[in-house]
Amino acid sequence: MKKNTIILIFLIVILFCVGIGLYFWQISQIKPEIKPAPYKNSIYGFSLEIPAHWGDKYTIFEKERETEFIYLRDAYHPIEKEEVIFKILAFTPQDWQQIQSQPGYHGTEIYKDEKIVFVYVLPLENPYSMDPNYQEESKEFQKMIGDVKGIIETFKYTP
Repeated sequence: MKKNTIILIFLIVILFCVGIGLYFWQISQIKPEIKPAPYKNSIYGFSLEIPAHWGDKYTIFEKERETEFIYLRDAYHPIEKEEVIFKILAFTPQDWQQIQSQPGYHGTEIYKDEKIVFVYVLPLENPYSMDPNYQEESKEFQKMIGDVKGIIETFKYTP
């Protein structure tokens, strides 16, 4: 009888431990919803949604006809080798037609009407990949490049 009681207590303890383990595993699988950061261009008025995980790892430079999204690593430890993640360029339809005919141009059209064409451009290579001092930055930069297509899909422009 004593042996049966010990086995029963042992099984209850095991079931209790398995239950607690499953509970904590389920909690670890719950990811908080992190909303993307909205961006609105002050010159042209187009908007995009930047992934929340980009956080403080980028900055934006707005210029006439060009908006650059620059990799920073993070705002508190800026990198001396800042590089463009992607650009959005604005052209007249005539300028865009002429630029498209140039050999080697690799921009992709996002929006076009009779007055303006928006195009995005990615770098041709990862500028950090060949430098052994920037291997972590290279991985992060490449991941951000991979996010650009999704960012571009959120592009909104109202003339």
